[in-house]
Amino acid sequence: MSDGTFLVCISGQLEWIDVLTPAGSSWHCKCDFFSGPQIILSIYKGMQLAGYGRVHMPINVGSHELDVALSKPQSSSMLGYIASFFGYQPELLQPKMLATTAGNSLIRMEHAGYARISINMVTQAFQSLGYDVGCNRGN
Repeated sequence: MSDGTFLVCISGQLEWIDVLTPAGSSWHCKCDFFSGPQIILSIYKGMQLAGYGRVHMPINVGSHELDVALSKPQSSSMLGYIASFFGYQPELLQPKMLATTAGNSLIRMEHAGYARISINMVTQAFQSLGYDVGCNRGN
C-alpha cells in the first residue's frame, strides 16, 4: 500500500531565443513553476529584460519541446515612456502573476519574441495513487 508519496523529476534547457536585441552572449533565464502546472520564464540579456513567457507543462512522461511566446510590459505613464529612451525598462515585481488571470487585463504588454524550451519529465508512483497519465499504453 502506498503512503501517498510520489516523485516528479523535471529537467530541461532553453533551446533558442528569437528576440530583437543587440547580439551578445550574456543571456540568462529564470524559471518559476506554478500550479496548473505552468512554467513562467523570465529571460534577460545582461541586466535588461528580454521578455516573460508562460507555458503549460505536459503531464505525461518523456521528452517535450515547448514553444513559448515572450512579452514584456509597457510603461504605464508618459514619464516611464520617456525614461525608456534612456534605458529604463519596466519589469514585473512578481512574474508568477502571469500564471493567473487576476489583474492581467490591467497590464499593457508588447510582443517580444519567442523561445523554445525542451524538458524531460520522469514520474514514479503515480499509478499506485490511481493517476493515469498515459505511461503504460502498449496498444
